[in-house]
Amino acid sequence: MRLPTTILASLLLFAGSTAQIPLDQAEGDPFSFETDRSHAPVLPKVADQSRLELQSLAAGDQPEGDYLGEVAFSGDGKWVLATNRTTDNLTVFDWNTKAIVADIPLGQQPVALAAGDQYAVVACYSSDEAYIVDLSDFSVAAVIPTASQPATVRLSRDQQLAFVGCDEADLCEVIDLSTLTKSLSIPDFPVYLYKFSFITNGPRNSVYWSGFAVAPDNSYLANGAGGEGIVFYDLSDGQAFDTLLAVADSPQLAVSGDGSKLIAVEYGSAGTVSQIDAADRSLLAQVALPANLSIFSTYSEPATNFDGSKAYVSLSGNQSAMVRFNTADYSLLASAGSPNWVAPSPDYQYVVHGGYYLSIVDFATETIVSQNAGRPIAWGAVSAAQNRLVASDPLRYEGYHFYNYVNPNSLSYETSKPTGSELEADNTYSVAIAPDGKTAVAINSLSQTASVVDLEQGELKGIVPLQNSEAYFAAITPDSRYALVPLRTNNQVAVIDLQTFELVQVTSSGGSNPDLIRMHPDGTRAYVLNAGSSDVIGVIAVDGANSFLQQVIDVGNMGVSWTNFGLRSDLAIHPGGELALLAASFDDELQVISLESNTVVQTVDLPGFPLQIAISDDGFWAVVTLKNAAAIALLAIGNGTVTLEDTFPTGANPTRVSYDPATARFAVCSNDERRIEYFDPNELQFGTPSDAPDDYTPLAAVYGPAGGELQLLRSDNADLPHYLLFEGAAYFELPALPIHYSDRSTDGRYAVFCHPGSDQISVFSFVIEHLQTLSLQLPWTYTVSPMPFAERVHFYSPDASGDQVDLILYDRSGKRVLKQDGLPAGNFSLPRAQLPAGSYFYQIHLHGRLMAVGQLIAQ
Repeated sequence: MRLPTTILASLLLFAGSTAQIPLDQAEGDPFSFETDRSHAPVLPKVADQSRLELQSLAAGDQPEGDYLGEVAFSGDGKWVLATNRTTDNLTVFDWNTKAIVADIPLGQQPVALAAGDQYAVVACYSSDEAYIVDLSDFSVAAVIPTASQPATVRLSRDQQLAFVGCDEADLCEVIDLSTLTKSLSIPDFPVYLYKFSFITNGPRNSVYWSGFAVAPDNSYLANGAGGEGIVFYDLSDGQAFDTLLAVADSPQLAVSGDGSKLIAVEYGSAGTVSQIDAADRSLLAQVALPANLSIFSTYSEPATNFDGSKAYVSLSGNQSAMVRFNTADYSLLASAGSPNWVAPSPDYQYVVHGGYYLSIVDFATETIVSQNAGRPIAWGAVSAAQNRLVASDPLRYEGYHFYNYVNPNSLSYETSKPTGSELEADNTYSVAIAPDGKTAVAINSLSQTASVVDLEQGELKGIVPLQNSEAYFAAITPDSRYALVPLRTNNQVAVIDLQTFELVQVTSSGGSNPDLIRMHPDGTRAYVLNAGSSDVIGVIAVDGANSFLQQVIDVGNMGVSWTNFGLRSDLAIHPGGELALLAASFDDELQVISLESNTVVQTVDLPGFPLQIAISDDGFWAVVTLKNAAAIALLAIGNGTVTLEDTFPTGANPTRVSYDPATARFAVCSNDERRIEYFDPNELQFGTPSDAPDDYTPLAAVYGPAGGELQLLRSDNADLPHYLLFEGAAYFELPALPIHYSDRSTDGRYAVFCHPGSDQISVFSFVIEHLQTLSLQLPWTYTVSPMPFAERVHFYSPDASGDQVDLILYDRSGKRVLKQDGLPAGNFSLPRAQLPAGSYFYQIHLHGRLMAVGQLIAQ
């Protein structure tokens, strides 16, 4: 599938000393700021406030790990420490077992850390604190108040001092780790957010700040982030005492392994790499890279070898450069791509190069000696004690990949672990309601799980792991028994039993990159859109655990717009079930597919990037959005033939289209004009639009069988809440940023909306007209030990109440392997029995209600 050029933006923010960028300006990032509602519009509320119920809880199984910050190893390489920005905690992994051994509450938004042998120092951006964590017992040894927005941390080589750079204050706090007190504040010390990246299929982002270097003898700090040379600050009094003007701007500095050199990098098309004598602060050498090979910023300082004679930097054009200061030249490496993150090995003989390819580069030979592909890398950490490393792309996976390179010529992937539970509900992207109106299935794209929710009881009934595959959508059979979920990276479709929460079948999708899925009205077939290199639709014969790929339909070139976190080329099935309409976006045509012969039987030219489709309930009219033409196309359907009636201009960037059975009109959301336009196909014209309030954008209009319009309104002002507007009169405040993917039950009782940033769903009930926000979290948390276990494992929960519970175990494929009833609720053990070695997921039920989930590892 070809993609528009706006798929992914990585913003490299090179700010001057006056530029301060608040994190809450990142769309969808649920940072914990106090919001100013003084300018909020005066909106009408429901007359009977007792009918409004809003409940907001944390999402997913505990412990969580959302919006990853920096990661580090303890000095001995035994512990991996990972900051989680929105759950305000530090996750500690045991390297040997890869298990989470501690979950330490911290201040608000821990974004950066540095760790040594005794302590880890964590900067908490929004609470203006530095937390000192004792690595001997994972207790919080001290909390040090800092200036505003602490964002970056460095340790001295002797681990006696910690340095915390503060963004808004442009100040560095010096902490004496022998006394756990602040010993000095250094003013006029520039710190800024210089790399900010986000992904377009969910409101996750990653952030990284400018850095500085600590002199090996603790005599000074060097900071080149001010844009006026490298400034040196005396650590005896905090005063700036020297400036190296020959290096104009260097937001990241590295120190050579022997401490004799500083390495500075000026990024951009006129980028240079500089070598500085650490003793007298003089410029020793400077190497310029050609303008056609821009130096990219990375989520790290540059990598240097032991004596500082070489430095490794990222270049444009999928290249990197090994800079040689002794000869004032460089060599290029093209086969590893442009790294997002680099780091030296503990002995400074190798570079760890993190990008799509994770590579080990030999400083001496300037060659790649080993490589591991397939797991995108944005940043990571290298252990100082052994050749161990962890790396991750937090925009696509909220966890870390574990590698070792004990033999640098043989980089070895070990495993991947989330920074929270295996069964979190991360980036809740879409939801599907079962036809019986009782059950909703929410797909969590980052944690790769499906959450099953009882709408009538308002309870999470099950969490189903999806075999570590990227997934976004589900379709449910007419009998409400099974959900089918495309597994994008596996090119498969999973079948989930919604009664037992088992993954009962995995079958081929028929192509590559399966994404959207639609169910035939009679439930015998499902159609999965494969938007890979050769676009096809896989026809799945639906029969529960016996479902299989029946046929493949060759179709046109499908596409995607990343407005509002993703609008795919749509497939709409006619109410009669005899045909389907496909938006072949990059071919500028609508394709008509016979669902009897499973072939494309007609094409209709629709210039302007056809994207979304809605069909009237009587099956006579269809409307297709033409995204690039700011228009819609009206088509008439009859006798198996589709006829283009005409096209009609709309507001710019039309996004979602839906049909209102109460008024027999189509509702079209204009993203750029911030309004909903209503098209009457019988009158062939638009009526009076519904303009959103100032600072709001309508994401979708949702209707039931009798109408009852719900407008989903996104706030475009960080200080204003998001809303759900019911029938143009009653506003319901939403707990977090919504996504436009939603569903309405066929009986009209419920509408469900997703909040990918906070991992929640909101359920609107038309029975009593109320809005309830449901977490995808369960009420109990169990401590399970030992982990892994050999003979017997013990369960303990202080939350548990009641007499007896039932325990169910599932293997990694989603198959049920054990069920044991009548166990004491808060304290029981399970013998190993015949369980093979491996990972298992457990569920604990009380009187049929799901109370807790988690993971077991049998060794």
